[in-house]
Amino acid sequence: MESVLEGFAPGKKADCGRPNRQVGTPKSHSRGLYSCDNASESSDMRETPMTQGRTSDETALQGASMEPAAMPPQEIVAEGIALYFQYCHKQPLWFFDPDDLLIPKKCPSEVVFGILSLALRYSSNPFLEGRRDQMCRQYAEAARSYAMFRIAQGTVNLSTIQSFCLIALAEYISNDIHLAWLHIGLATSLTKFAGMDIELHEGEFTAEVEERRRVFWSIHFLNQQYAPYNMQLNILRDIHNPKYTAVNVDSPREMGLKPPQTPQENGDFTLRGGIWAYMVQLATLWSEVQQYVSHCASGDPTPPWSVDSGYSIIGAHLMDIETEFPTSHRYDSARFQEQSREDLHHDRGYWSPWLYLQFTYHAVHSVLNHPFLYSWRPQKPAHLAEPNTFWRTSSELALIHTTWTARLIDMIAEKEYQLSDPFLGHAVAIAATVHIYYCRAADPTVRESAQRKLETCTRFLSELATRWPRCQVIHQKIQRLIQSAFAVPLHSDPSRLHLLL
Repeated sequence: MESVLEGFAPGKKADCGRPNRQVGTPKSHSRGLYSCDNASESSDMRETPMTQGRTSDETALQGASMEPAAMPPQEIVAEGIALYFQYCHKQPLWFFDPDDLLIPKKCPSEVVFGILSLALRYSSNPFLEGRRDQMCRQYAEAARSYAMFRIAQGTVNLSTIQSFCLIALAEYISNDIHLAWLHIGLATSLTKFAGMDIELHEGEFTAEVEERRRVFWSIHFLNQQYAPYNMQLNILRDIHNPKYTAVNVDSPREMGLKPPQTPQENGDFTLRGGIWAYMVQLATLWSEVQQYVSHCASGDPTPPWSVDSGYSIIGAHLMDIETEFPTSHRYDSARFQEQSREDLHHDRGYWSPWLYLQFTYHAVHSVLNHPFLYSWRPQKPAHLAEPNTFWRTSSELALIHTTWTARLIDMIAEKEYQLSDPFLGHAVAIAATVHIYYCRAADPTVRESAQRKLETCTRFLSELATRWPRCQVIHQKIQRLIQSAFAVPLHSDPSRLHLLL
């Protein structure tokens, strides 16, 4: 954790392939966040490393008349760090190794508060009783205060970027979506300003280089999973009629620069091979799915069965990913159901990404084939009406993959495995909307099965809602959709749902 936020690793002179790269704010340009071109003249002005400790942080903030939340007792900090590695490490973000946080007093305050804002949601400590959500929000605000103070002082380092990522995820969980977007954007910009988006040490696997790679790919995950999708402003064709266009990855022009290598994974589970990078890859495909849905909502005239449609392109990407996916990570090979609860809990760094892959894979299929997606426009030209073959095939695929989602819920409930990624609540909500559709099926077998699976999904969401405010909002939306679809008042007991449909 002692690497600093420069264009190259400490002690190494980088050969910068990016001319005239301007970096950061005026202060950060002169005090640490500098381009490779200015390395020689800035080498004596590197920012403070991450091990500077909290005392100087707090003294500086007091001098600036800023009063962030007080650091909690040492035992709470120690518990928070332990819970972080249990429930947050690689679930989904990956920044630290356990050795990095052995001495909390030496860790930057923004990192400690960022960790607490995420991890203490899993604490049952009496210190937090009745105010867990409030304290997690306060710790996120404190982390933000320290990180923004570093930007103002021009002392940005790697811990600043890590803290913005931790804050962003904590804010997403708290349903502060726009604040989460802000901090994802800040982390992304700082990473680019520091040249961390370019691989300058290919073939090297030192601790400092690997830490920077983990930060880059964690930020990429945040952008693909939680940030608003990118749009490009096109004014070249007609300045009087500017338009936004999607950033298209399917007609790419390759650049001469390479992004950072994916980080190396270590641990007992790596006998199966690393899995975290595949989670990042599937999150990237999920971003494409979001853009496709947006195009459909805006009235994209391209029929989904066209070879040029987003449906076809995403389906091809999905097949490519599935073809290259290691056999050891596949459902039948991993054998989640045969693992003991103790083994699952011990290797959460493997099983949480594995569950993300399972839920997201089925969510991609569910969204692409969602009946609401193609039936919501009542008036369409005859040549755009869905062929019966496409409608029947897509409907069956949606039902198959949402059935798998309900099956995954039953699996983790049986193993009492606690999820730690709020996105999975979103994936379950998608499945629930498909089951709502099939609750009106004419076939009584299909209808009753959909009612049972809808009950499974809503019960699961109600459990997640007690832990994560974001999932509470999602659960409320599903409840309102059910009320709208069936015009029946819902009781608070989800186990009685099948009686109301």
